Amino acid sequence: MIQTYLRTIPLICAGGTHAGPIGQLPQRARFHWLVAPRSTIIQTSPVHSGLCTDAEAILEHLLDTMVRLPGTRSVL
Repeated sequence: MIQTYLRTIPLICAGGTHAGPIGQLPQRARFHWLVAPRSTIIQTSPVHSGLCTDAEAILEHLLDTMVRLPGTRSVL
C-alpha cells in the first residue's frame, strides 16, 4: 500500500490527467498538496528553502550521509 502511494508522487509532480484530479491542479497547488503534513500514511518533513554556493558538493554530501552505504562514494 505504501509503495502505491509513493508511486503516485512523481505522477502528481508531472501533472496531467493520468494523475487524477490532483494532477489537474496548477503546479503550485500540486506542490502544496504534496507537502501538506496531513497524510497519515506518508509524512513528509517540512519544506525549507535554502541557498548554497556549491550544489554538487551539497548533493554529494546528502548522498553520502543519507543514501550510500559507507565506503561506496562514487567518483564524479
